[in-house]
Amino acid sequence: MQWINVLLVLVLLIQHNVNAARINAKQHTKYQKYQQLKQQHKKLGPHAVERAHNEVATHRIQRLQRTEVPPLQLPHEPTPQLAIDTLQCPMGCVCQYAPFAELSISRWIQHMQTRRSGAQQGDDIWANERVRSNSNEATYDNSDDDADDDDDAYLTNLYMKQATCILQEESDVEELIQQLPHDLHALILLYTSSGRNKSINLSTLKPLNQLSTLEVRGGLNRSLRVLFDQPLSFLQYANFESVTLLGSDDYKRPKDSIHPKDSYDYKPRSESYDDLDSLAFAPLDDYDDNIVPYDIYKQELLKARMPTFYGWEHLQVLRIHGCQLNELRWEVFDGLTALDHLSLERNGISEVPPFSFYGALHIQTLSLAHNLIADLHYRALAGLLELEVLDLSDNRLDKLSERTFPPFPKMLRVDFRNNPIRNILPASFWVMNSTRAMHFDSKTMALRLKNSQPFESLSELQTLHIGNVSVGNLGQHMFKGLTALEKLTLHGNIRSIEFDAFAGLHKLRELELSHCGIQELSMDAFIECRALEVLDLSYNNISYFPPGLLDDQPNLEEIYLQGNRLRTLPHTFFLRPKLRLAHLSENPWECSCDMFNWRPKITNQVRGSRTKRCITDYTTGKQISCRRVDSYVYDNRFAPRCSNHNERSVFYVIHKQLNCGPGRVVTTKHKHIQQQNSILPRPGVKLPVPHWRKIEQSNLKLMQDKNQTQIHAVRVTDKQRNRPAAVNAMTQRNTLTYAVQQERAKRVEHVFADEEEDNDISNDIY
Repeated sequence: MQWINVLLVLVLLIQHNVNAARINAKQHTKYQKYQQLKQQHKKLGPHAVERAHNEVATHRIQRLQRTEVPPLQLPHEPTPQLAIDTLQCPMGCVCQYAPFAELSISRWIQHMQTRRSGAQQGDDIWANERVRSNSNEATYDNSDDDADDDDDAYLTNLYMKQATCILQEESDVEELIQQLPHDLHALILLYTSSGRNKSINLSTLKPLNQLSTLEVRGGLNRSLRVLFDQPLSFLQYANFESVTLLGSDDYKRPKDSIHPKDSYDYKPRSESYDDLDSLAFAPLDDYDDNIVPYDIYKQELLKARMPTFYGWEHLQVLRIHGCQLNELRWEVFDGLTALDHLSLERNGISEVPPFSFYGALHIQTLSLAHNLIADLHYRALAGLLELEVLDLSDNRLDKLSERTFPPFPKMLRVDFRNNPIRNILPASFWVMNSTRAMHFDSKTMALRLKNSQPFESLSELQTLHIGNVSVGNLGQHMFKGLTALEKLTLHGNIRSIEFDAFAGLHKLRELELSHCGIQELSMDAFIECRALEVLDLSYNNISYFPPGLLDDQPNLEEIYLQGNRLRTLPHTFFLRPKLRLAHLSENPWECSCDMFNWRPKITNQVRGSRTKRCITDYTTGKQISCRRVDSYVYDNRFAPRCSNHNERSVFYVIHKQLNCGPGRVVTTKHKHIQQQNSILPRPGVKLPVPHWRKIEQSNLKLMQDKNQTQIHAVRVTDKQRNRPAAVNAMTQRNTLTYAVQQERAKRVEHVFADEEEDNDISNDIY
């Protein structure tokens, strides 16, 4: 047996050696093929790797199209990045194929595109979606115009040739740029040193004539200087952060430039009023005194060495952040006829001179946020007739009047957050009546609203947010004219809400009045708000909920009353036909059997995720109709509690301690009808016969057949009158009336048992 084992071992060793020889032969063959391909790539030129990768990708796509079952794609699998022209990429740079969406300027473009909708991002699923699945479609409503299709041009190139270079003090910028591939699409220059100043001349980028995106970022002290000595007419997207922008005396500007004041003739009505009438408007400085002759102004501009973008005719997006560009002139942006997005945040701008942006009349989104602007004159933003989004947040504006803004016929969204605005004078928004969203909020100054229709003429406004309101009595005509308003949010200081305070807001769906210190509510406060779905009155000082307050809100789904001083609620509160959520916690409830119809399925839950379901056309792929789908999650932490029973749950006290029966409030479930304390239907309304009623009628019919002699009237004899009381009691038990009473008592017990079964989810709360 030993020689057999030895023979088997020898056979296995021979087989293993044969397999190893085959593997080595295959690897040697692959290595030879790799060397041949490498020699071929060297002969083809520097772009061979790119072409090879393109061929491989094409063959893979064709092979996948021929297969019947597509391969499984992981949703979070990272996209491979292909190296490009590695031999030409200089030291200190990284050259690769990468999507344009990874650049910071691309993310900012998408952010500004979403804000065009006029609704706060993430607020509501019904907000218009600005980014569509098809990159060739327009990103806002006017999708039929050819000009709108250009806004998505940055999405057509999913992959771009990008180069990211890190500059240091000893780096030779001109030599580094010469070593870069000349067919680059995007260039990112990062200066990491905070020492001595370093300069970059834009003329050195002229050989990169296929460049569409340029990003230059410096340090905290803006030690990197960018000299505008030649225009880059081929650029489409430019981003400058924490650098110093300087003009060049050698760069010749046009001599036949016409000052905008010679062609601008708009003047608000208040400038033609008498002195007495003009007192109604805030006094503003006369900007005409600052307009000097053009020759003198040109000399001052040369002395200041202000940069100019004249000649950048294809530039669509310009972002200048933290560059201390605090002196604005209209010549700086003159000639930017294709510019759509302009952002000048964190530049220390304290004054916006007249006609500052008159050289770029097609701007659609403008951001002046995080500056020091204390006042605006209507000539400062004159000529921007295409403007849709204006961001003035985090400035020092303290008033708005008719002299603040020029005509904005296409304005969609204005942001005034973190501005100490105290007053909004009449006619402030007459020239921007197409606005859909407006936001006010300040932590230092309260906005004093008066019943003088401050938002008059905003007939298309859909969202209004005021986070610092201050008004004693919120009365009529405060929001008059806002016929398209869908969401209204007020925070601040409001003592009472008078009747008809929101009259005329027929499309209002969400009303938030939390953290306002409200003490009184008029019974007709929400009259005419029939489309209201969400009402938030949380964290106020409300101690009395008027009966009939919600009689004009048949579509109410959610109401928030937590954090108030309520002790009782009207009996009809839970009889709302569409009510699904009611937060009643953090109130000193005085529990009694009058609260028997409170429902834990409405009070002890919180809203979950909100989704949107749409019916899509099979042929075109477009959405035909959509509906909102809300989900609610049960949570015992939101259960209301009794102040007179040691803070135990309302439902535990009612069913376990007070032992309240269903006779006090009995509701009849029906599709459109809910009744209280009634068994018979209302006059003129025919209800379906419930199952227990059918059983009762059947039993009564059997009883009538058995006791037919007792149902009919009989003569009462003297002998029967003299019967003992016990005998009369036995006779009454056999009568129909007694049988009906017994069946009714059983039915009441059955209903009570069902109610206890529905409320079992809250019985364990103490």
